[in-house]
Amino acid sequence: MEQVTKSILAAAQFNNKLTGEPISEDFTKQIKRFGAGIFRLVVMGEIKKGKSSFINAFLGVKDLVPVASDVATSTVFKIHYGQEAGYRVFFEKSTGKAPVRIEAAELADYGTENGNPGNRKQVDFIEVISTAPLLKTGLVIIDTPGLGGLFKEHKKITWNYVPKADAVFFVTDSVESPIGLEELEHLNTVRKITQHLYFVQTKASAVDAEACEARRQNNLSILSRAFNTPADKIPYFVVDSLRKFSADEDENFKRLERSGYPALMTYINNNLLSQQHRILAGKAISLATPILTSISSNISARKETLSADTAEEQQRARAAISKAEQELLNWQTEKLPELSRSINREFADLKAECERDCAMLRPNGELHASLEDAINSCENKEQLAGVVETLYEKMPEAASARMTEIRNKLETGVADIMKSLWNETNTQLALRIGAHSQNGSTDLTLSANNHYAPVIQVLTDGGDLYKGLRNGAIGGSIGMSIGSFVGGAVGSIIPGLGTAIGASIGGLIGSFWGGYEAGKELEEQELRQAKQLALNGLSKNISSIYSDITNALRDLFRRFSDSVDDAMRQSLRQRTAELKKVKDDLVERSRMSAAELSKAKNELAKDEATLRTIMKTLEPWMPANH
Repeated sequence: MEQVTKSILAAAQFNNKLTGEPISEDFTKQIKRFGAGIFRLVVMGEIKKGKSSFINAFLGVKDLVPVASDVATSTVFKIHYGQEAGYRVFFEKSTGKAPVRIEAAELADYGTENGNPGNRKQVDFIEVISTAPLLKTGLVIIDTPGLGGLFKEHKKITWNYVPKADAVFFVTDSVESPIGLEELEHLNTVRKITQHLYFVQTKASAVDAEACEARRQNNLSILSRAFNTPADKIPYFVVDSLRKFSADEDENFKRLERSGYPALMTYINNNLLSQQHRILAGKAISLATPILTSISSNISARKETLSADTAEEQQRARAAISKAEQELLNWQTEKLPELSRSINREFADLKAECERDCAMLRPNGELHASLEDAINSCENKEQLAGVVETLYEKMPEAASARMTEIRNKLETGVADIMKSLWNETNTQLALRIGAHSQNGSTDLTLSANNHYAPVIQVLTDGGDLYKGLRNGAIGGSIGMSIGSFVGGAVGSIIPGLGTAIGASIGGLIGSFWGGYEAGKELEEQELRQAKQLALNGLSKNISSIYSDITNALRDLFRRFSDSVDDAMRQSLRQRTAELKKVKDDLVERSRMSAAELSKAKNELAKDEATLRTIMKTLEPWMPANH
């Protein structure tokens, strides 16, 4: 990824040199973010399953995060690479506290139930900086509190992070009961959020080999039935942290193999990380496509201009440019307004669909009504307590799953619109400049499945002026400009929704619980008073949740519509400038001396070599159908 991002940034600088086009600060930031290769691996599961011990052994660092049979993690640990190991505590924003550096001996004071019961210290998360080599790849491991047991607050914390995961490792063990119904409920929600779900069975040495294998087979059978998936298609690993650390100390290869970690590491390196890097590289290259196209267009046009040695050839070139200018005018007056209306209609339909999905969460909607029914049906305070407790456990994951479904629909819908735009602009509406040659005129159009071919072709067959103009057509530039916006907007706004939902759900549960606790203190009053407290809290917080969602989506839709218009206007300006430059270059070419022509051709050869070097790095990471 480092080489990919370096090449893309080099391409941006190269394009700036050739065309004078400035390098966008947002573009640079996004490319560098892709280059960091950040891959968020969330580790979750019931309490006391050995999650923290698994992470320590996975990274090969003893006591990196707190582990003890009587210690439960109370907050989130975010583990990433750094040249110097250390820890920082980040507090909830509402506290206004700045992050605090702590020593390893102080971890339990902030990150466990023993030292920070109920998270009284209002810790948001603990940053763990480790020198573990595996983290150099950009892997970020998020260790979440356990889901079960007495610590109900842990579920809300965990489900604030699961929607942001690139992959989830669900940890169970070889000692306690097999995967149960409650765990399956969690897993079904996780599967709606990410397709990258993997299973780790810990504590293999705590039972004999036969019992360990029986547990593995039993769990796989349960998962296979629940997911309707063959057992051998479910990524499932059996590990033992004690064996791993013992093997590391003694450099005992056989014991290391028995620990199960080599098989897990091989899978991660060959599947998870390599796949993630390819996805990130593909996104970065897509973002850079307009720049690569602009470079190849510039080189192709210059090559054709410098090759126009006769007056007849130069006259043909001027005629082709005049035709292109007329088509550009038609674009400006007719095609672009039509295309803009079409795109915005499609996006309005997508907006309406997403809003319909949000309707479940609106005041007096499906969710609100069902929760009111659950509260009103309680016959005593004990039943009300049960309803409150169930909501406390289930609401965060239910809200996360619903918002993730909406986010996925939005991303898929935008991608479809972009694909439609690309096809439309490159088959019907794009500038089609006939390639006049010795053999006559040819209509050339960039195929939707051939985005990168023009860049490579200009290095192999020499290209021509008209291919260069075609490669820089309005359509591709608009599509990629809007696509770039969407990538940033969806990435910035939708995760914000997750945060808003988590905060609102927390307030909702707090209102329920507060209502019940207040009801208990008023023992002489009717049950309806406790119910009313819960219903009031429900109405207030449902409204808050729905408002957060609709406001964020409305802002996203508005920004998308604005970006369509901005991209089209920018593309018109750019293409007009390109045509003018080609005309000016032709005039200059006709006046060149032999020495000047030779110098210009040498500079062109150097620029071709530069592009060739950039493309050599990027080609292996391009989609298979390029």
